[in-house]
Amino acid sequence: MLILADLKDWRGLVGEAVAPISEYDTFRSNRIREGMISREEGARLATMEKQPRYSSIKWYTEIVSLDFASTIKGINGVPKLYG
Repeated sequence: MLILADLKDWRGLVGEAVAPISEYDTFRSNRIREGMISREEGARLATMEKQPRYSSIKWYTEIVSLDFASTIKGINGVPKLYG
């Protein structure tokens, strides 16, 4: 189960680096639309939840024999789709 969580961190980091719209945004948007939380609360939670967990990503890069620093540099160097 730990590896699945780390893969999600990895996918989130890459996704956020290229197109900053995530599953967290969609989930919170639906909860706002349903009146379950305020817009401000949804934005706060989505921002907090989207923070990369670098320690998990570092662990994963070590497991698959990638250099953490160059991997992060490469991800951050990918052209952005938005913004």
